[in-house]
Amino acid sequence: IGDRLTVLVEPYGGVLGDFVDLIDPYFGDVKDGAVSAFGYRSPIYSQVGYGSGAGLTYEFSDAVNLSLAYLASEAENPTSGLTGGPFVALAQLTLKPTDTIALGLTYVRSYNGLDAGVAGVGSTYSNDPFDGESYTSDSYGLAANFQINPKIALGGWAGYTRAEAVSGAIDGANASIFYYAVTLAFPDLLREGNLGGIVVGLPPKVTSNDINDREDRDSSLHLEAFYRFQVTKNIGITPGVLVITNPEHN
Repeated sequence: IGDRLTVLVEPYGGVLGDFVDLIDPYFGDVKDGAVSAFGYRSPIYSQVGYGSGAGLTYEFSDAVNLSLAYLASEAENPTSGLTGGPFVALAQLTLKPTDTIALGLTYVRSYNGLDAGVAGVGSTYSNDPFDGESYTSDSYGLAANFQINPKIALGGWAGYTRAEAVSGAIDGANASIFYYAVTLAFPDLLREGNLGGIVVGLPPKVTSNDINDREDRDSSLHLEAFYRFQVTKNIGITPGVLVITNPEHN
């Protein structure tokens, strides 16, 4: 719409990453980037999973844009719909002060059960901090990418989630979840079109919880390396190595 405003409507199968700039141009493609879900984008975009909704991006200038999005994961359910069931709402300010630097400041508000946190890429407790009870969460994320030169890019992200139980005997209980990653990309490594990548980070971890037995006591480390070999324009092969130390932060 116009030169500055873009609107996207997703009736089915939408994810938060569809509505925003993921900041990292090399890892954030599920087909051509990292080999793990944690490696190819910040967990802040993994909330609610697939849903129905809409979003918009307004470009204030070439260097600044604002994205807003809303998704509901049970929009087809007459008793839940777009507003009564699990949902996620996002706001992201993207800054690109130069051609080589990109920053993203993200806020996400979400509601309900196993889909409200950073489901799927962290520990069992970070996916479900209140043992099946419904909860709301406020998540804050920072992502950055620096193109050091045409052959090397340094990036990463960090995020914090504050969750609050809203059902059951533990209504009002709080939990905190933290995660981060540092990435190195090597575009055109050995051959034009190929890509080498390294990811080192902490998968989502419950750092504090009013329910003491659902707090992660130790720390895992995610270690990932991959190399995408572009065989032809339409065919690529990506072998990778993935190591998780102290699985489940234990």
